[in-house]
Amino acid sequence: MSEDYDHWLRPDERREEIRLSTLCRVYLHVPDERDLEADHSDEVEECETIDFSSNGVQVRLTRPLVQGAILPVLVYVNEERFSLISEVMWCREDKNGAGYLVGLHLLDSDDSSSIEWKEAMIRWLEADTGM
Repeated sequence: MSEDYDHWLRPDERREEIRLSTLCRVYLHVPDERDLEADHSDEVEECETIDFSSNGVQVRLTRPLVQGAILPVLVYVNEERFSLISEVMWCREDKNGAGYLVGLHLLDSDDSSSIEWKEAMIRWLEADTGM
């Protein structure tokens, strides 16, 4: 059945989840530009959200990030706040010259809101589809 819809995906598309593109605020703890290999920092950068799913967020940043870095991220959707842990899966220059596009994989962690995030995704998807 899914083969019937495979032509809808770009050849380089690897996503297996439904993505939402509603506007939300994302704050990423980024490493100091002098030490891009660092996994943590007190510096916080607000990111433009491209889209998100239960396991990932795509954002636009003004600076590059190193693939594999583990970074805390805060996501605000309307009045809800989620404290999550992410891994930088990829980073590339935006073709429009507006910074860098970054793919973040959201990690399950006892010290995060990962369960609440996934429960919220279910609510949002049900609301979006009218279920």
